[in-house]
Amino acid sequence: HARALGGEAPLGGTLVAIRDALRPIPEDAGLTSPQRRVVSSAITRAAVVVDSIPATGRSRPPLLEPEAAQATLDLLAWGIARGVDLAPGVHELRLLLLDRENAPVAALQRAAEDAIGQANTRAGRGPAPVNLERAFLRRAADMIVERGSPDRAFDWLAMRTLKTSESMQAPALQEWFRLVVVREDAARGRDFINRLRDADRLEEAWSVLRPDPWDGADTGEPAEFAYLLALYTPDNDPGESVAWDYLRLALEYDPAHPWAANDLGYSMLEAGRDLAEAERLIEIAYAARPDQANIVDSLGWVRYHRGKLEDTVDPETGEAELGAVSLLQRAVALSEPDDDGVVHDHLGDALYAAGRTDEAVASWRHAARLANQALSRLRAAGRADGVRSRELSDLAVRAIMKPNAIQIGREPEIEPRLGSQEQTPGGGE
Repeated sequence: HARALGGEAPLGGTLVAIRDALRPIPEDAGLTSPQRRVVSSAITRAAVVVDSIPATGRSRPPLLEPEAAQATLDLLAWGIARGVDLAPGVHELRLLLLDRENAPVAALQRAAEDAIGQANTRAGRGPAPVNLERAFLRRAADMIVERGSPDRAFDWLAMRTLKTSESMQAPALQEWFRLVVVREDAARGRDFINRLRDADRLEEAWSVLRPDPWDGADTGEPAEFAYLLALYTPDNDPGESVAWDYLRLALEYDPAHPWAANDLGYSMLEAGRDLAEAERLIEIAYAARPDQANIVDSLGWVRYHRGKLEDTVDPETGEAELGAVSLLQRAVALSEPDDDGVVHDHLGDALYAAGRTDEAVASWRHAARLANQALSRLRAAGRADGVRSRELSDLAVRAIMKPNAIQIGREPEIEPRLGSQEQTPGGGE
């Protein structure tokens, strides 16, 4: 055996042949560093052959006979137990075969941890490369979820994230967060936030997950995590959605969170749900961030839909309330020069509904111009085929069609006011 492991006799062939050659070595026999390198090289050469066998589908294991698959797993376990350094691709093969053989969840977790542990060793006892560690955590966690055991995947990633008191395990945290997002379950998000809070690791986790730039709080408050989850969660449902649940969770943690209040209120407005509640939520956002164009636009737009076009004063309290036109004019003034034109389009509709046709026409034309400019920027960046590109194209066409309709003596198709019986203006200039 020493001769074979010392390179004096060939150690090669298939993984089964290597397994059979090494099997007689006693379990308590240690290997020297040169011997481990010989075994590692032989396993890698044989694994390359296995990995080239056509698979049944993307990311599926090679088509090995059951006996060969088990022999391969035995050999890899034998080598890992004796400190044989295996290439990441060999560890990947091990995970795929374990999954195909329906190995216990614990075996999948252990295989991923072995891969990460060997990567740590190669890095000189430092941390494994982040991308490599995340790749193995992701593969194993997704396999466990596909087995119908999502709780075990979540618990495993949480354990790895919080297992030391010294520093946050960033790759595990990032994969835990990813899994929460893709599962689209607000209860998972609540559990994620509460576990971090209970472990007093919110600030540390926020330093890892915080997007840059970020227009919310700089501290890792629970509401910021809930709002971040809402941003990452698709909101494709015209009604209630998981994103709405996360926005409500953010407001549960912080009832005055401006962006959660704005986004939930605006989503309710777009879905035609409880406009009074939508306005109340957006007013919360406006009270906190009256200098944000998006929030001012939201308040102006919900008041447009509720028929509150002009400024009013309460005769009893003397309290003034800005109408849609004033708010949308303010939103336009606050907008960036490279705005996409949505706010100008909203203002045009409000002006027309208030009987100010000439101003409306100017605003719509400006909206179309801005939308086309934004579309040109996307095309220059090679992103002309995405959803955003289609939205801008629709906006540009919709905005310019309104003044065109007026030119030929027809009513422009402005946004129907959801909270008002009156759908068209009572005339124009």
